[in-house]
Amino acid sequence: YFFKHARETPVGRIPATLRAVPEIEEAFAVLEEIGLDRHELELYRKADMARRDRASQLETSYDKGHKKGLAEGKEKGMRQGREEGLAEGEKKGREEGREEGLEEGLELAAARMLKQGLDPKTVAEITDLPLERIESLSRQAG
Repeated sequence: YFFKHARETPVGRIPATLRAVPEIEEAFAVLEEIGLDRHELELYRKADMARRDRASQLETSYDKGHKKGLAEGKEKGMRQGREEGLAEGEKKGREEGREEGLEEGLELAAARMLKQGLDPKTVAEITDLPLERIESLSRQAG
């Protein structure tokens, strides 16, 4: 196709299958240049330069947009991660606080039971606290 139709096919009308091969498109452009007079050649080169500039601008714009999108996505992901982490941390903190409060309340109740004269084993059974902890509270109470 190239040798048979090259001179009569302008660069803009190259079949898509051939346009996929950059070297063939470039060969058509060279052949087209050879057949131009000085003025036409100058116009062709200016148009080609404008086309290349536009392609470069598009590529630069794409790169900038891509980088901006990545940065925005990263920031959004980090913000979402922080929010989820804080929510999870708060939930865990509340649970731990409840557990500590319950433990503290049971220890206060155990200390009162010990002051009332209940034996440590009975207090441990009632409060579900370890016997060692009840005995430690008994020693602290004096």
